[in-house]
Amino acid sequence: MNSQDASSSERRPPESAPGSGAKAPEHTLKTDQLQIERKTFLFVLRENARGRFLSITEESRGHRDRIIIPAPGLPDLSRVIQDMIKAAAEIPSPPPTLPSPGPSQATEPAQDRSGRKGRPQT
Repeated sequence: MNSQDASSSERRPPESAPGSGAKAPEHTLKTDQLQIERKTFLFVLRENARGRFLSITEESRGHRDRIIIPAPGLPDLSRVIQDMIKAAAEIPSPPPTLPSPGPSQATEPAQDRSGRKGRPQT
């Protein structure tokens, strides 16, 4: 299908197209902030002509990432977060892995295939 086949009624108006740069006026309803280790999370509940949404911004070492969650999805987000909190508390952590000793760190001679210790005889 080429661009002439699509009717103008099927196209989105430019002001609602994602990434179009057009921005509806927004009103901030509530903000909160968390500092977790070296990361800062900013939570902003906003509203515009298209509805309410939660903006979550993660800032770490000068880099920012943002996600937007429409307000109707917040109960589902809350359920998933609660499930993750429960799993983090219940699922045991794997045992720490210790680095294997290198040849210079070995305190016991290696075994050959016959089970004898020491250097294999030639």
